[in-house]
Amino acid sequence: MTTRHLVGLITGVLILAIFLPILLSVWLAQREAHNQFIDEQETYASRVFIRTEQVMEQAKGALREMDSLQVSGCDPEHLQAMRRLSYSWRYIQEVLYLDGNTVQCSSLESDGNGFTFPPPDRIIPQAIAPGTPRETIWVFSVIWRLSPPNTIW
Repeated sequence: MTTRHLVGLITGVLILAIFLPILLSVWLAQREAHNQFIDEQETYASRVFIRTEQVMEQAKGALREMDSLQVSGCDPEHLQAMRRLSYSWRYIQEVLYLDGNTVQCSSLESDGNGFTFPPPDRIIPQAIAPGTPRETIWVFSVIWRLSPPNTIW
């Protein structure tokens, strides 16, 4: 082997000895960061799912509570019951009393402003129990904020 080939071989081995650990450490860091990102996303998604279930359970419970009341219309007793409901459930911010799609009154206001909601895009079977025709519907304005992934609920 000539000196020129020997110098080229030594240079190649030295370059490989320098770049191989660097490339390997960059690859491992990227892989670890990706795995950590996936774990954080899964944790966040599970928390969102848990929060959504809590919101839906509270909305259903509040709906059952309002349906059990013997008051109707938008009289002061009815408005008081609506306000009490919006304050007693954590995720319910406002309760609306609708006739069809038109607001009659709200827990935040004493009388409705006549706002009409557009027809729904989709009605799921669980929204209203079968065989229970309702001329008026209780609508719950639900507020829930998603906390950053590191927040413990």
